[in-house]
Parts: sequence; structure tokens; C-alpha cells
Amino acid sequence: MSTNEQALQLIEACKKNKNKRLDLGNCGLKTLPSALFKLLWLEELYLSNTYWDYRTDRQIPSENTGLPNVLDKVSAEISELGSLKILSICGGLAGPNNLIRWGIEDMTPLVPLKALEVVDISNNQLQNIPLAIGNLSNLKRLILRSNPLPTLPKEIGQLSNLKHLDVSFNKLKTLPPEIGQLKELRNLSLKGNRLSSLPAIEQLTELRYLSLRANSFKELPEEIAAFKQLTTLDISNNKLEILAEEIGELSNLLTLQLSGNQLKELPTSIGQLFRLTTLDISANKLKQLPTSVGQLTALTSVNLSRNKLVALSKEIGDLQNLISLLLRGNAIEALPAEIGQLAKLEEFDVSLNRLKALPPELGQLANLEYLDITRNQLIKLPNEIGQLTQLMELLASGNQLRSLPKTIGQLKNLTKLHLERNKLSNVPAAIGQLLELTYLNLSRNELTTLSPAIGQIKALKKLELERNQLRSLPAALGLLKNLEDLQIAYNELKELPVEIGQLCHLTTLQVSNNQLFALPDTIGQLTSLVDLYLFENELQELPKEIGQLINLKKLHISANHLATLPKELGQLHNLKLLNLFANKFESLPEELGQLTNLSTLNVSNNALKELPIRLGQLKNLMELNLTNNGLKRFPKELCQLPALTTLNLSNNNIDNLPKEIGHLTSLTFLSLSRNQIKSLPATIANLNKFKNLEIKTNDLPPIEVKKLSYLLPGVMVR
Repeated sequence: MSTNEQALQLIEACKKNKNKRLDLGNCGLKTLPSALFKLLWLEELYLSNTYWDYRTDRQIPSENTGLPNVLDKVSAEISELGSLKILSICGGLAGPNNLIRWGIEDMTPLVPLKALEVVDISNNQLQNIPLAIGNLSNLKRLILRSNPLPTLPKEIGQLSNLKHLDVSFNKLKTLPPEIGQLKELRNLSLKGNRLSSLPAIEQLTELRYLSLRANSFKELPEEIAAFKQLTTLDISNNKLEILAEEIGELSNLLTLQLSGNQLKELPTSIGQLFRLTTLDISANKLKQLPTSVGQLTALTSVNLSRNKLVALSKEIGDLQNLISLLLRGNAIEALPAEIGQLAKLEEFDVSLNRLKALPPELGQLANLEYLDITRNQLIKLPNEIGQLTQLMELLASGNQLRSLPKTIGQLKNLTKLHLERNKLSNVPAAIGQLLELTYLNLSRNELTTLSPAIGQIKALKKLELERNQLRSLPAALGLLKNLEDLQIAYNELKELPVEIGQLCHLTTLQVSNNQLFALPDTIGQLTSLVDLYLFENELQELPKEIGQLINLKKLHISANHLATLPKELGQLHNLKLLNLFANKFESLPEELGQLTNLSTLNVSNNALKELPIRLGQLKNLMELNLTNNGLKRFPKELCQLPALTTLNLSNNNIDNLPKEIGHLTSLTFLSLSRNQIKSLPATIANLNKFKNLEIKTNDLPPIEVKKLSYLLPGVMVR
């Protein structure tokens, strides 16, 4: 069934049942079927692929699952639908974030629909609004967002029943004064335009929501003081340098958004907003807060991030209903003791400041669940941190911590602990008491040993220990039965404990850049392992048990001292990437040809003299890197690789290629640089996807080079 047929079936069903609601979204419509205009009783018509449900106040995808509609006009015949109350012709292909515009430029055909109460014609190409818009006297909600409208007609002021007007993301520089006649207006969204002032609209006394976000206002419009019923004011991302004292007259305000301006101070009158629950003044230039802020006792959320605050006044402690306090990216050097009075606080972010210590009163925040103290100058944590028994996430990376208090073990609900980039030389055994911990990051510290207590954290799923000075790992590590990701690169490990084989859920093991000379046989017990990183160690051989890693997809063992591979490696049937770069291989086992899912094989910088012909069985191989070896020939059997796109044979001793090279029909890149090639077979012209050939530093005579330009038109030859 074509998508247009689907639309006709839906129209027929609507006709049969006399339905008053019709959803024609995702029917692949480019024009509207004429049968639609016979449904004279229709009250709700949804042509959008995703539309706003005005009853539940949320975005809803169309019930249909065909191709998206893409309309470029509204037929004049739509005027036949005189009973229509709700019409959604919002552009966009699918999903709430898909703002691809439709091509509707004219909404004049809608003017005769006098019963309309809701119209959404967002995400289109409207250049103007018809002057007759005033005829839609029953209109309550008009959504015109994301069009290129430069102006609104004065006749918009005739929509006496309008309660919701959204003209966000247009190109408006001014508003008609007649907009002040919309005395029933509750919600007005003007964000994302080019406004720098408002007309006299103080008559909009019923206004509850006003968004001026992302415009060009340099000061708060005086008219705003008249909006006594206003509960939400968003004037963020403008150019405000001063916030007028009149802000204090908005006594019903619940939410005030001022982020992304250039405010250097707040007026004292802000303390009169006694009902305010949400205050966002992030990304301004505030150096201090007025003490009157302490009067905003209804506040539950405050965002002061990315300002220039050097201190918090003690009045912050008066905000005892506060649940979220964000102070990220300031210059705060100390927190007042009164911070401990915020008994309801659940989220506290004071990262990227200049704190040298935390007050012991922090321990009084009994409901705190999230604490971010990243990138300060903390040398230690107070013992009282152990009193934060509801804490679930503690982020303390990028400080100068040299030790942890034993009381950290009292954080019974902690699930994530970030301690990377500190100066820790040890971790207390008390860390083993964190039984709910699933993530622990201790990377980039100065650890030389790891407490066996780590094995008590049975819930741990990811453990990061890279870039320390660890010389060994405790046997207790094997007790972490739920561990999925272990990162221990850049340490001084010479061996892994045999108990590592007990990590039955481990999927990622990163042990590169250590001093490992061998792997324990128990490595083969890690049958859930998907990614194994062993590069830059001292490995001289791999245990045959590595062939038991049946789920392994990536194996990196470059930059070791390996001269042979166990034939059991051929049992890794799920392997997709094998990196053997910079070892001492003179040959490879034929069993590598069993790795039928392999897509990338890198054996560069070895001492290979020949290749196993069974590599020609690697039907999914896409990249083969053999540069910097001692190869004298490229076997014709390897010209059977149907998926191969990239082949690097540079810096070998090859003097010719087999004529079968022309069978590599997926090949796009071939490097033969720094070999001894005197000519190339004519069959290379069969490579119809070929794009790049590197042939420099060979023994090709000029006539052969010229021949290539005829054989390979459109191919870049270097």
C-alpha cells in the first residue's frame, strides 16, 4: 500500500464513522487529497508528522508509520472544513528536534475557518501573516514558531480570545503596538528573534508566561512591571547589563531565567520575589549577591554557574527549601558555614572554583545525593563527609588530594566516585565498605599499591586505575564478579594476578603501556571479554588459552616482543580487529584464516617474509596493513578478499603484483610506496572503485607511470 493510499483509507474510515478527529501525519503527503475536504464535520486535523498535544502539553508522534509528509502549500479547498477547531500543519520530518521546514508560505486559505481555536503552522516558510487574520475571532492558540517572519500585522490585535501566542525563532525586530489589545493572553513566546524593545503592552495583565530569550535586549523593558500575574520570565541570552529594580514588583513570579547576559550585579529588590522557586543567573559577570537574596525562601533551584563570584554570603543559609545549588565555574575560595543549613539540598555543584577546604558543616546536608567539587585546590576532605549518607555521586577529580578520610566508607549509598587527577598515594581500606559503588575512577594519581579491600565492592562495574605507579594488583581483584570494564594502562605492572580470570562479566580490559612479560593462563576464562588492549608491554608470547575468548572483537597487542602467535588465536571467530603492529613476527599462523569476521588486520612494522595463503579466506576483511616488513611477494590467494577496501604494502621488497589483483573489486586505496616494483598488471584497471594509488619510490620507468594514467582514469596516483 502506498502512503497516499493510506491517507485515503484513513479519510474513508473517518467518513464512514463520522469521526471528528483525523491524523494524516506520516502518510507521505505532498499535497492534500481532495477527498479530505468532504469531511465537513471534522473538528481536529493533524497533518504534522509530530505535533503538540494541547490537552496533555507534550509532543506526540503521528499514529501513522509511513513516509513523512512534506507539504509546500495549503489548498484553498480547506475552507470547506468550516467546523475545524484544531489544525496542525507544523513542518518537520519526524521527532521533536527535527526542524526541517516545510514550504508553506501563505496561510490565507485558513482565514475563512472562523471556528478555529488552535492553529500550529510552525517550521514553514511564512513571509507574512494575512491582514484578515483578525477574522479568526475564536482563536485561542496560535503557533508560528520557526518561520522567517519579519513582521506581524497590526490586525493580530483583533484576536480577542487569544491566550497563547508563540512567534519564537522568526526575524522580528519590532512588534505592533496592537499586540497590547490581546487582553486574554496568558502565554507569549518571543524567543529567538531580533527584538531590542517592546511596545506599550502593559494591558496584558493576564500574562503568566513571557519568554524574551535570545533577543537583543540591553535592559529589562519597563512594561514588564505591569505583569503582576506573571509566573515565568525568561530573558536569558540577551545583552542585559542592568536588571531594573522594577523586577521586584513581579510578586507572583515562580521562575526567573537570566542566564547568558552581562549582569554585574542584582538589584536589592530581587529579594521581594517571595514566591520564586527557580532562579538561573548563570553565565553573567556577578561578583557578589545582594544580601536580600536570603529573603527568597521559596527557592528550590539556583544556578549561579559561570560568574565571577569570589564568595557566598552567609544569607545563602536562609534558603532552606533549596534542592539544587549550582556554582560551577566561579572564583569562590571558601564556603560559609551556613551552607550546612540547607537541609533539603540534594544537588550541589561547586566545581571549577578555588576552594582550598570544605567546611565541616557540609556534613549536615543529610539529603545530599550529588556533590561535584571537581577542579578546586582541595588538599583533603573533611571527616564530616562521611555523614552524607544519602550521597550517590561524588566528583572530586582535579584537586590536590593526598589522602582520603576513613569516614568515606560511611557513604553507604554511593554509586559513583571520581577521584582522578589528584595526588593520592594510597586508598584507605574503608573504601571496601562502599557496597553500592558501581563506578570508581582513581586514574592519574600516585598509587603504588591497591588495597585488597577493593575486592569487597561487589557491585563495581567499572574501575579506572590508569596512569598511576602500580607495580602489582591484589588477588582480591578477582572477587569483583560484576566488573565489566577494567582500565589499568600506564602503570608499572609486570604481571597480572591469576585471579583476574574470575572476572566473568568483564567486557573491556585495558592493560596497555605496562611492563607485562606474560599473561596468566587464566586470561582464557574471561569469556565475556569484547575488547582487550595489551599494546606497549614486554610480552614475548601469548598463552594458548587466549583462544577461549569467544566473544572477543578487538585485540590490540602492538609494540610488544612477540615472534609467534598461538594457533588457537584462530578460534576467535567474533574478532573484528587484530592489531599486531611493531612486534617481531617473521610469519603468521595459517589459522588466522579462520577469523572470518575480521575486518581490520594490522601487521605493519614486523619482519614478515611471507603471508599465509589462508588469509584469503577472510571474506569480511576491509583493511590490511602490511607496511614495513620484508615481503617479497603478495600471494594471489589474497586477491580473493571481496570486502577489502584498503591495502598498504609500502616499504617492503615486492617487485610485482599478481594479475589477480584485479579481483579486489572493493579496493579504494593501495599503497605500494618504497618497494621494487617495475610494472603493474593491466588487470589493475578492473578496480572500478579505486580512488588512490601510492607508487612513489619504486623502479617504475616513466612509460609505466604514463600507462597508469590511461589504465586508471580518475584515480589519484602519487
